[in-house]
Amino acid sequence: MATLSKKLELRSDYPQVPFGFINPKWVAFTAKVQPGDKIVSYSTDRRSWAHLAGEAGYALMRSGCVIDRFRTIWIDRRIEAAVIVAF
Repeated sequence: MATLSKKLELRSDYPQVPFGFINPKWVAFTAKVQPGDKIVSYSTDRRSWAHLAGEAGYALMRSGCVIDRFRTIWIDRRIEAAVIVAF
């Protein structure tokens, strides 16, 4: 079985920017950052993943409140499989 790096080598069209094909969403997410904001990583608990409802990514925090989120991994219930969008 090919390693992840080998799989990525096979895709000559893979963008060489953070988060690959979803880089425009990352750029839009980071454009909302204001002084004093924090970007934190998150993942839902094991039970949510077991029930096909998990997600992970980054949250933009401002004054202790979530302003926006950028999902990197989530469950797509339409196909009932984990869809790994980016690392």
